[in-house]
Amino acid sequence: MQKTKYSLEHCNSMIKRLLPSSDLFKNISTLVIGTFAAQLIAVLLQGVLRRMYPVEDFGVFDVFISITGIFMVVASFRYEMAVVLPEKREDAVNLVFTGVFSSFGFNLLLLLLIYFFEGSILSFLNLEPHHGFMLYYLPAAIFLFSTYQVFNYYLVRRKAYKDISVN
Repeated sequence: MQKTKYSLEHCNSMIKRLLPSSDLFKNISTLVIGTFAAQLIAVLLQGVLRRMYPVEDFGVFDVFISITGIFMVVASFRYEMAVVLPEKREDAVNLVFTGVFSSFGFNLLLLLLIYFFEGSILSFLNLEPHHGFMLYYLPAAIFLFSTYQVFNYYLVRRKAYKDISVN
């Protein structure tokens, strides 16, 4: 048998033939790499955070994140889902503003409800009274996350996948 040596150019061309070269593959790989990097940072910081905070604080934070996730779904009345649909750019921009303003209004109402029913909400969530301050951060967190979603869908519309990945 005769041994053949492959040149570096030959190996590169074989790899390029194996990998899809479509824009879809490039966009997906950009998003996958960005998501992987973000998750890796979170995993690496777990050890540091576990040493800094007691387990009870993680429980309260979990309640906070769960409530934020539930209300984030309805805060912008799902206008972010419609941002990618219009043919005209100005219609999409109007949907972005509508989503942001509806989220703002929703969270203003939520802040008022928290102000008037703080004790009832704390007892419903089975939280100690000294965790009441956490409730006042909820509207801000929900507003920021829902606004992030609206702008993320706008970036999808613009096909700005590198910006989404960095974001």
